[in-house]
Amino acid sequence: MPPTTPTSNAAWLDQAGTVASTACAIHCGLVALAPAFLPLMGLGFLHDETYEWLLLMSAVGLAALAAVFGHRMHGSWVISLGFFAGILALGLARLAEVAGLEGGLALALAGGGLLVTSHTLNLRRCRSCNDGTCA
Repeated sequence: MPPTTPTSNAAWLDQAGTVASTACAIHCGLVALAPAFLPLMGLGFLHDETYEWLLLMSAVGLAALAAVFGHRMHGSWVISLGFFAGILALGLARLAEVAGLEGGLALALAGGGLLVTSHTLNLRRCRSCNDGTCA
């Protein structure tokens, strides 16, 4: 097994974070746009509060860790700000849903998109630092 390097840690976090953020955004879209069809498709569990919080915390936790590892490696505040904005948008979206306010879906999709974009940029920047071409 190859040795673990900061780049491999960041790569793993960014890949897992991209999956979690995408799943979170898709989940929010399905629950908001097709709630009556979820039980018919055997996906009624997607409407469970515990599942929603678990998915949110997975996406946020992976984003926070990837932001820390990535920033230590490449020092990009722009990418770190993207992570922060995505985490904030997802948190506000979840709070809007709990409070019954409008706009939660748009915030969730924007937050998920920001996290996916931040993970992708973070992964590319970490790889370039590992190649010796870090900007």
